[in-house]
Amino acid sequence: MQWMTSTDGDTALCPSCANSLVGYTPSADHHGAKCGHCGAALIVVSTSSRSTLVAIDRCPEELRLFLAWCQSTLDELEFVSLVVSLEEVLFGGVISTTRDEKTDQVS
Repeated sequence: MQWMTSTDGDTALCPSCANSLVGYTPSADHHGAKCGHCGAALIVVSTSSRSTLVAIDRCPEELRLFLAWCQSTLDELEFVSLVVSLEEVLFGGVISTTRDEKTDQVS
């Protein structure tokens, strides 16, 4: 049973019914949406290179609980920051930084 689909373009498929989502726009909104065809509850997680649609009722329980926590605790900006940080950790998108030894500030 498929619980997520990914896209790097303008066409997105519902992971529950595989129909194209009409009017799909990649976004960083972490609030749920519904598939217009089957009514499945979806959440979109976008990174710099792709968007992933997650069917809430089909995903692993731990991910569902984590996404529910994100929705109830984080605003959109905090959610985007979390996704960017996870992308850096998981996919090696390390941003070059330097530390000033006098002030201990990172830039």
